[in-house]
Amino acid sequence: MVKVGIIGIGFMGKTHFECYKTNSNAQIVAIADINEKKITGDWSEIGGNIGDGKVKPVDLTGIKTFKTADDLINNSDADLIDICLPTHLHAEYAIKALRSGKNVMCEKPIARTSSDAQKIITAWKKSKKKLMVGHCIRFWPGYDIVKEYITNTTFGKPRFAIFRRVSTAPIWSWDNWLMDNNRSGGCALDMHIHDIDAVTYFFGKPDTILANGVVTSNRVDHVMATYKYDNGMIALAEGKWETPTCFPFNMAFWITFDTAVVEFESAKSNQLVIYHNDGKKEVIDLPGETGWQREINYFIDCITKDKQPGVVTPMDAKVNLDIALKEIAILTKTKQL
Repeated sequence: MVKVGIIGIGFMGKTHFECYKTNSNAQIVAIADINEKKITGDWSEIGGNIGDGKVKPVDLTGIKTFKTADDLINNSDADLIDICLPTHLHAEYAIKALRSGKNVMCEKPIARTSSDAQKIITAWKKSKKKLMVGHCIRFWPGYDIVKEYITNTTFGKPRFAIFRRVSTAPIWSWDNWLMDNNRSGGCALDMHIHDIDAVTYFFGKPDTILANGVVTSNRVDHVMATYKYDNGMIALAEGKWETPTCFPFNMAFWITFDTAVVEFESAKSNQLVIYHNDGKKEVIDLPGETGWQREINYFIDCITKDKQPGVVTPMDAKVNLDIALKEIAILTKTKQL
């Protein structure tokens, strides 16, 4: 049984909490949040861009509660520390948890800066513990199937791809931290990075990166990125959160292979659609289980079997971060570290 302590009970902290509760090999033993209402089980203030927004009171019986992350790390018997704090705090507490001998699940992105990401990787290597960053798209139904298509050359080589991820502005976050560029990195680092991850997972690190977009007070709210590969492959990715509050969340991709086009669009259906060059249309119904649940299950399995996660590594997470920071630098004409 893996004993879990969750630090930060916001949208993702709540999501991870629910995922661990359904895993028979995990037991939540502690949570920490500076909001005293949350450590009493009143999570009514938690918002998000996916779901109906209704959060019922949570029964925390048998779970120790702490007001600070340090208290949980130092005074709980958790084997695994799950960090769902604002991005700029990831490095501080991931490093503290690793140094205390804990395994760590860290929400994406791995850190706010490249130097902080490297510090986490260094601490992880010294610790000999398990570390995984929550790049859930690698586990999301549909995306995982496309990865198999690419690996197995099911439809030949991928030639061109388009990714799109849109949402309303995340003004629901605690202390409005997501709208604070210094803490979150804006849309590019918080939301668009999912599609950066899809690009690197499917096709590898691009050889050329171009970016256009909308910048508000040095915060990227809309990015259109182009990724070019020396083998001729091109991928485009759009991420934005400057839409009206009534605009539905949507993540989508269209990938052109030698012999087919594969399409997914969450706002339309939970299906993968394959358009074959011979005119045949194939529709695959996807399971309802989320990528979040799958990534949590995978990490718990890695810990119980004493193996390092291989689907997404800390180095993968740093590659994604560095690409996002390069795009931010292009758009804001500033140096990103």
